[in-house]
Amino acid sequence: MFCGDGFGNGGPFCQPGLCGLIPCRRKERGGLEIATVFSNAVFAAITGVSIASAAVFGKISLPEMLKAGYEKRFALGVVAGSSVLGMLIPPSVLLIIYGVISEQAIGRLFIAGVIPGLLLTVVYSLGVFLMVTYKPRLIMTRAGLDAKGTQKKIDLGQFAGAFFNCWGIVALITITLGSIWGGYCTTAEAGAVGAFGALVLGLGKRRINLSNFWKVLLETGITTSGIFFLLIAAQMYSRMLAISGLAQWSSEWVISLQVSPIVIILMFLLIFSIMGCFIDSVSIMLLTLPLMLPVVQKLGYDLIWFGIVSTLVIEMGLVTPPFGMVVFAMKAALGGEARIEEIFQGSYPFLFMLAIAVAIIVLFPSLSTWLPSLM
Repeated sequence: MFCGDGFGNGGPFCQPGLCGLIPCRRKERGGLEIATVFSNAVFAAITGVSIASAAVFGKISLPEMLKAGYEKRFALGVVAGSSVLGMLIPPSVLLIIYGVISEQAIGRLFIAGVIPGLLLTVVYSLGVFLMVTYKPRLIMTRAGLDAKGTQKKIDLGQFAGAFFNCWGIVALITITLGSIWGGYCTTAEAGAVGAFGALVLGLGKRRINLSNFWKVLLETGITTSGIFFLLIAAQMYSRMLAISGLAQWSSEWVISLQVSPIVIILMFLLIFSIMGCFIDSVSIMLLTLPLMLPVVQKLGYDLIWFGIVSTLVIEMGLVTPPFGMVVFAMKAALGGEARIEEIFQGSYPFLFMLAIAVAIIVLFPSLSTWLPSLM
């Protein structure tokens, strides 16, 4: 009874070491999961791709969380759920595609994604804390213990060493995004600057040689050409809709409905969430936005705000069955270490947290429009 929840997490009468089995951990609930969420946020500021975040952190964070004794489904859900940050925190591939389709400044979209991205990070972290607080079984008994059964401790030197080892990542983010927000480079030029900075870091750390450099060039060319073909097709599709008059007719018909404008926006978001169960994020944008954007504009809503909200809702599809690209990417990276069902089940609480973040941004549009208005 002195150990409260029976997992060494401490109860109201707990005294450290009283049970003689394991040290109490009342001040460290969910610390590794919250660290994974923040790490995903930082990684998102480099890649802009959720699938890459899921694959990378499935290999890096998941083994450490399992080693620390966290429940497997919970740990899988943390990785899958927080990978969604990759498509919101700038630079974001989806925001670039939205900017091309909507003809909005990509730099303004990037800035608009900063506060919502931080908001989602906070919502995830708070959600993780509440989950491990009210469900102590999510944290197993021997979390944070070494082979001798004593609690691991990190001294100041180790912490400082780990912190300063991240200087390359911080420099790369600062150079890439700072050049855009400072007005020194366009978005395309900043991408080139970031790629060159990554190349310099790779050469400096001796991680790149001639053989893998050629492999990186080929993979980059294949990926980039695919995105370019998608954008070209999207422009052709948008022009076709404009010439046919379908976009104009559909916008007039929707506006003529005797409903509140916010109801129409919520209908659009519902369509996004349903399509996300069956179609990938880029295809959803290419198919729906040319028809929806004229309606949103005529209703008087800010297209920057709608881009952020749309990106968040479309990203839900990455962790919803049966499509769930993030889930399948994690499964491919982990192999037999996890089942698809476990990843989906662990992701459900984070879908709920993501829905809360969407509701907050819908209710308070200034969260996504305030920073762009300062430009």
